[in-house]
Amino acid sequence: MQRVFLKPGGLIVTTDEVEVVTVLGSCVSVTLHAPRAGLAGMCHGILPRPRPGTRFVASQEERFQFLSEALPHLLLVFRMRKLGKEEVQVKMFGGANIIGQTADAVAMERLAREGVGAMNVNFTKAYLEHEGVPIKACDVGGGRGRKIFFNTGSGEVLHRFLK
Repeated sequence: MQRVFLKPGGLIVTTDEVEVVTVLGSCVSVTLHAPRAGLAGMCHGILPRPRPGTRFVASQEERFQFLSEALPHLLLVFRMRKLGKEEVQVKMFGGANIIGQTADAVAMERLAREGVGAMNVNFTKAYLEHEGVPIKACDVGGGRGRKIFFNTGSGEVLHRFLK
């Protein structure tokens, strides 16, 4: 099976069976798997959202570093295939309490209270709940990073904690 490394800010949607590997600290990855359609997707979000006033063009891949951009895109791709929410298995990983940096003063204030990992987890859970998408499996938080292995054919996700 081919192995693909998903970089921070990356997003993949595929009908091929591959093993997607990524390493998470405070970042959050969400996997989607629709067995009937043979469709799978994964994002590696760095922050919940961009600073206010940030604009993106359609081809600007950097936008997927923000969960507020990556999650709607992933869900849209699955909805375009006419897949119901009950047909899509969603899993969520990451969000460790690891120190991060941001230049946004409001975000810095929240970071001092919550931490980037917690902000990413809270945003992702709230977004998916708002969209009515249940999370089938979730392993988030803690103080250690994770290495994630996502089999896009089976939907199986394995992870191990980093030292």
